[in-house]
Amino acid sequence: MNAKQTILSGQVFLWEYAGGFWYGIDGDNVLKVGDTGVVDASGEVPDFFRDSDDMDAIHASLSADPLLRQTMAQYPGLRITRQDFAQCAISFVVSANSNIPRIRRSLREICRRFGSVVRFDGMEFRTFPPPERIAGLDIPEIRACGTGYRAGYVRDAARAILEGAGPDDLPYPEARRRLCEMPGVGSKVADCILLFSCGYLEAFPLDRWLVRTMHNMYGIGSGKAPHSHAAYDAIHDMVVERLGPYAGYAQQYLFKMARDAADKPLRW
Repeated sequence: MNAKQTILSGQVFLWEYAGGFWYGIDGDNVLKVGDTGVVDASGEVPDFFRDSDDMDAIHASLSADPLLRQTMAQYPGLRITRQDFAQCAISFVVSANSNIPRIRRSLREICRRFGSVVRFDGMEFRTFPPPERIAGLDIPEIRACGTGYRAGYVRDAARAILEGAGPDDLPYPEARRRLCEMPGVGSKVADCILLFSCGYLEAFPLDRWLVRTMHNMYGIGSGKAPHSHAAYDAIHDMVVERLGPYAGYAQQYLFKMARDAADKPLRW
């Protein structure tokens, strides 16, 4: 597992590098990642980087594709995360039509204003507020965190989570449809949540980078963002047919490749 490659792959936002370690907020927990693996503030070892995945099987499956074989060699140790569901869902609601620096500022402000204090390794962290805390906020309080027009979606998404909006181990198509019923959640955001939090490795978030890549490299789609659930489904189905059941892992390799090729690597 390569923590830096994974943390700088667009999956997570509330991480910092200090003193030779990566520190990240995951719900009400603080994680610390170094050369020997990951621990949390209580000393437990969470499966945040999905160490339980059969990476030999995943790599064998993806290696059948020449481009993926190349990108796996380029980004060794890149993993999919297993994030706190509420934080992941609300983070990607905040991410809509934004950029990573702005997303990070908004989420850090939400933590600063409404999260709890945790002290770890001599440092003070603010955890991500639970959905019940966010659900009780007024819209101006959320907007003051820099969320803009998404403020109402953030509160309503928190309320939907409290009402049981999670996928509950449903088959992938049903799980995505269920998440798309949440305020502020479209097909792409739903796929991010399913992939980065819920373990659906066939989820393949189709942002503008991946839409172009799948068109340019594989002839799938038109290269333009799909404007309906049906159009998104059609592209997604072709992607999974081409790349296989671990398409979500393929997505991360291709996303990193596309950003780097455009000289827009992800940095903090």
